[in-house]
Amino acid sequence: MLMREAKALELADRGRVVRDGDSWLVFSLNGPEKYRVTLAPLYCSCPDFERRHEDCKHTLAARITS
Repeated sequence: MLMREAKALELADRGRVVRDGDSWLVFSLNGPEKYRVTLAPLYCSCPDFERRHEDCKHTLAARITS
C-alpha cells in the first residue's frame, strides 16, 4: 500500500472527512489545516494536488468516505 493510500484510510477512519454540499472538507490529522475536495471534477486545495494534478490523500479519503 502506498503512503498516500494509508494516510487516506487513516483520515477516513478517524472521521476527518466531512461532506460540505457538493464537495468535501478534509481536516489534517496533525494540524489546523483543512482542504476542500471535489471528486467531479477532481480537485483538492492541497499543495500535493496542485503540484501533481493527481489523486492526493485527501481526494482518496473523500472517495473512501463517499
